[in-house]
Amino acid sequence: MIDRISYRKALAAGLRSSPAVAILGPRQVGKSSLAESFMQGLPAARRLAAFDLERPAHLDRLSLSPEEDLGGLGPRL
Repeated sequence: MIDRISYRKALAAGLRSSPAVAILGPRQVGKSSLAESFMQGLPAARRLAAFDLERPAHLDRLSLSPEEDLGGLGPRL
């Protein structure tokens, strides 16, 4: 993956001000890769939850019990 420094900085800034950030864009442009590489750069205690809404298992989890999956998330940077 090409290191998109400006996107990583924008992602970090968004997470400092909000408990959730959506990475939106067309298919196959590196959204999941950006999220995964961003999280790998964080210490284990600060790892964030990531949901891919094109994965049926992730969509089902959020549809059935969003409070359970999202309730404990907050700013961690």
